[in-house]
Amino acid sequence: MLAAAPLAAMRPQAEATPAVSAAEMDTLIRTALAQRDEAALERLAAEMVRQHKYPEANRLAAAAVEVRALHYGVQSREYARGLAMQGGLLRRQGKWEQAEEAYQKVLALQEAAGGADASTLEFMALTARRRKDYEKAVAMYQRALALQPDARLTARLYAGLGSLEADLGRPVEAEQHFRAALQARDDGSSDSASTLELLVRLLNSRDRSGEAKPLAERAARIRQEAVAMANRPVPGGQSAVKVEEGMEAPKLVSKIEPQYSEEARAARHWGTVVLAIVIGPDGRVYSVELKESLGLGLDEQAADAVRQWVFSPGKANGTPVAVKATVEVNFRLM
Repeated sequence: MLAAAPLAAMRPQAEATPAVSAAEMDTLIRTALAQRDEAALERLAAEMVRQHKYPEANRLAAAAVEVRALHYGVQSREYARGLAMQGGLLRRQGKWEQAEEAYQKVLALQEAAGGADASTLEFMALTARRRKDYEKAVAMYQRALALQPDARLTARLYAGLGSLEADLGRPVEAEQHFRAALQARDDGSSDSASTLELLVRLLNSRDRSGEAKPLAERAARIRQEAVAMANRPVPGGQSAVKVEEGMEAPKLVSKIEPQYSEEARAARHWGTVVLAIVIGPDGRVYSVELKESLGLGLDEQAADAVRQWVFSPGKANGTPVAVKATVEVNFRLM
């Protein structure tokens, strides 16, 4: 059994784009700056994030902010939007102080231009919660909700507020907000599953396991489907086999570390995700099945990372073959 332990706290993915060399990156950035094409830079930055190539993503996001400054001016909401993307990228890397600095600039620009966006206020709520300024966090969530954002963000805000109130010993308010989150968005998404799981934790803590059970089962189905969504057949239609005596087992060559989801970090949730995978004759991971779940977004984070691992392939009689394996991905809060 293979195991990985992430250093800290995505979604199913398509084929990775070809690697971009440093020289190609320089050319892309120079061209985008000349053409003032921030959208191209931001699309590529998002792809680098998906591949967990954060140094490249940081360079692209910084270049996109520069283009937005040239294109729209440093006092514009469009420039603030670029800073917000940069702040979000820093947050994904666990660089909270730098992210907060970026978002403080975003907040000042947005308020000067007529008012803060709900997503900016959500970040300020998360920051206040990390600093244990709980009442400020509650106020930020409520201020963001008052802006009536789209259903996805509304659900996330209600879930975040409910999680905070559960920690503050306000179970009635917490349940109300978890149910409001589900009313805003209960569409089988990973966000919906996280809300269901948070509500399940609350109900179980109040001796209401009968109500919690069907909600937990719904969340588990969503997690299973989300993890399997990006599965693809092994090239050539080859069937995977278990490693048996006389075969050469696959060996891990390179891996990337999964990230902690914000929901799990806030809930101080940790443990191990167990995945059954199929490694193709090229050493790539083609299929991932969830065997033991942690929930709160950690299952998807684990699967997303494992799909990008590379192995030396398993072999039978010296020939590379598709094989089945089990991996454990351990999440520990530092």
